[in-house]
Amino acid sequence: MRIRILWVGKTRDAAAAGWIAEYLRRLARFCPIEIVEVRDAAGKGSARSAREGKTLAAKIEKRGLTVALDESGREMSSAELARWLGKTLESRGEITFLLGGPDGLGDGLAGTAGLTLSLSRLTFTHEMARVLLLEQLYRAFTILEGTPYHRS
Repeated sequence: MRIRILWVGKTRDAAAAGWIAEYLRRLARFCPIEIVEVRDAAGKGSARSAREGKTLAAKIEKRGLTVALDESGREMSSAELARWLGKTLESRGEITFLLGGPDGLGDGLAGTAGLTLSLSRLTFTHEMARVLLLEQLYRAFTILEGTPYHRS
């Protein structure tokens, strides 16, 4: 059982970096988590996200399930995410989450994922999306374990 998270660029915001470190520390008791950072590409817009998408694609291991995070993806409640996470890790053993940079994921990369997931219909910075994903993974594991972190 393992979770990999591939994202574009370093976390430059100190507050976001602190939250990321905190949730990685909390998650360590439930499941191994690997963060893979790929370099930001030069430029802006779809050309930039396409180049970053190619770099991310090269880091995807061909096992488990690949999940692209995108605002147009499937929305789940925290409880639904917990059930999905438990079933998927049990059946597939590994999940790889893909987070794009400021311009999102390249169109081609999102289409190759087994699932496209939305953290919200709201738009967040790519650094905030990292924190939200990790918090929701932590929340999902606490729901599965029955710990009091999540309140319905």
